[in-house]
Amino acid sequence: MSLYTSNYFIIKNFKRVITIINLPTNHHIYIRFPKDEILKRLWLDAFCINKILPSHRICDKHFTEESFNESGYLSKKAVPFVA
Repeated sequence: MSLYTSNYFIIKNFKRVITIINLPTNHHIYIRFPKDEILKRLWLDAFCINKILPSHRICDKHFTEESFNESGYLSKKAVPFVA
């Protein structure tokens, strides 16, 4: 799974804009959407999104600790959640 760090993360939807700002004191990992179409659909459904751009990422705060393996990589079957 590819990892990406950025200062801003925005997903735009017709009804919702989810914005997560990575402040200098808060270090987060921003994760690309999966290439697997079934898993990608589960991620999109979790956020009520229909389409994404290749630049869109999900903040690691939207995954449980169990979603990551011992090395800190995201499990291939992990699905994010909206708090």
